[in-house]
Amino acid sequence: MTSTIHADKIMNYSGDQDSGVDLQTNDQVKIKTANTDRITVTDATTTIANGLNVGTGKVLIGTTSESNTTGLGVVKAGGGNFIARFQNTTSGTPYGVSIAEPSSAGAGYPLLNIASHDGSATRFRVDSSTGHVGIGTPPVSGNTVIVKDTAPSMMFEETSSGGSKRIAMGVSSAGTPFISAEQSGGVIDIFLTGSHTGRFYSHGLVVQNQTTSGIIQLKANVSSGVGTPQIELFRSNVFQGGLEAGINSNANGGGNNMAIKSPQGEVYAIDSAGNSTLLSPHNFDYIPDGISETGAWAYKSDKLEKEILERDETKKVIKEKVKSGTFISADMTKVIRQVEKLTGEKLIYKGTLEVNEDGEVSKHVDDGSTVKDNIIADLIKRIEALESK
Repeated sequence: MTSTIHADKIMNYSGDQDSGVDLQTNDQVKIKTANTDRITVTDATTTIANGLNVGTGKVLIGTTSESNTTGLGVVKAGGGNFIARFQNTTSGTPYGVSIAEPSSAGAGYPLLNIASHDGSATRFRVDSSTGHVGIGTPPVSGNTVIVKDTAPSMMFEETSSGGSKRIAMGVSSAGTPFISAEQSGGVIDIFLTGSHTGRFYSHGLVVQNQTTSGIIQLKANVSSGVGTPQIELFRSNVFQGGLEAGINSNANGGGNNMAIKSPQGEVYAIDSAGNSTLLSPHNFDYIPDGISETGAWAYKSDKLEKEILERDETKKVIKEKVKSGTFISADMTKVIRQVEKLTGEKLIYKGTLEVNEDGEVSKHVDDGSTVKDNIIADLIKRIEALESK
């Protein structure tokens, strides 16, 4: 077999026995195997693009055995330098590198894949057809982007912040999902349809609407179940109070009632005038003789004069001090008992509750007590007796 090179000039450029091929206008150098063009080197005026044209076959640089490559394979010990670089020096249209998928590419095949040295672990991958991205893992169906690591996270940072204005979300090494805002104050704003509708900040949550109501909804049993909507409030990890709706009167089963809970103390209402009024009416601290009978109801209210020490960014008072105050209190059950004695009419009803096997109150039974005194009626009789004499 005879090999032939056709060229205008074969030259030695440096005098060191290296030979070069000097192309003239409209010339090409082709390398063929089996009568098929494999590599074509052209000048700028031919119909083939200026440069190097690789036809069918494989091109290997730095290796002769890149088995995982069907096109271009580059294998080189680059040391501290990159083994490849692509740059568009045109400032007007600085396009970079474009990777085009096959015209009929099926979903789930890697369009771009960065892997470990032996290809066993995926570092970064973009799939064809869907454009789904996997970081640390191949893309997973149903997820546009998936990040997998021992503690995976994604961070967004404003460039001039120096690390102080950023947000990250991910999963901790312990397996707990998180959202973290490290900027001063730790604020996360929520915008819906262009409007600022909410804000998470270092010690609270704000829900707002510029033109209509601001609403927080808790929905239980949307499809089925036995739960109830609840808000629970803790201080130092101790349950201090809460709200629960959709319950019976004893808060131990389903119903149409709502309960305010204060398992560690009482429930108070505080108004704009500084009145702090007891709503769970069983505090007799201000009554000298204490509670008059089991289950008695007390009215208790403090009027407090306060000094505001600190407000947050929404003008909400977060720290204040009581300077002075007054109070009013009464044993309302005792008041009603006195009215019973005056009129002889039974106004307070007491008894026992019958509870079924499910812990639900099925019946209330009155104790049958009656009012023995009727002071007003007795006075009227005495007056009438005196008048008749």
